[in-house]
Amino acid sequence: MKRRALLGAAGSAGLVGVTAVDLFAPELIVGSPQADGKPIATERTVTDADIEFLPDQNAVRWPGLVGTDGAVEKYEVEPFEQWAGRRAATVAHDTVEFVLPERIDGEAEGVGVSVSGEYLGLAVMVSTVIPRDENGEPDGEPAVSRATLVNAAPRYAETTVRLDGREHTRRVPVFVEERPEAVPL
Repeated sequence: MKRRALLGAAGSAGLVGVTAVDLFAPELIVGSPQADGKPIATERTVTDADIEFLPDQNAVRWPGLVGTDGAVEKYEVEPFEQWAGRRAATVAHDTVEFVLPERIDGEAEGVGVSVSGEYLGLAVMVSTVIPRDENGEPDGEPAVSRATLVNAAPRYAETTVRLDGREHTRRVPVFVEERPEAVPL
């Protein structure tokens, strides 16, 4: 009986440990390190004519499908918090992309910034590219090393999005990865 209680307690402690790692250090689970530079704060007030706050539903109506001619073909409606959380990630992306060249003392050639959903919610991903030769083999070092990006990129972007008097603030984490350059077929 004591053995079962001990095994149960050990299993619970392990589960708590994995959950804590998952919540506070997701890079240990997924592999890419979180950036370690000074965090940034950014905000944006959305004034797009095609985006509308629906107060009776506490939701946002936004263009879900836009044709090649630029005309909206279909609108989507979703809760304000969900829409604003996603919009915060794109605002964070824009700000990280803007501050990164200054933080690495020059052009961010061979560095990409994107929004990724492979983490615990949306995150900003800063990628450095490993050059390849015509056979697809690694050919040299990235223009900016991953270590440089980890130190320079903000750890997170504290992002506030406003729409028609409503406000949502979210801390968007920033991760850094190294990926091989695409080789044309």
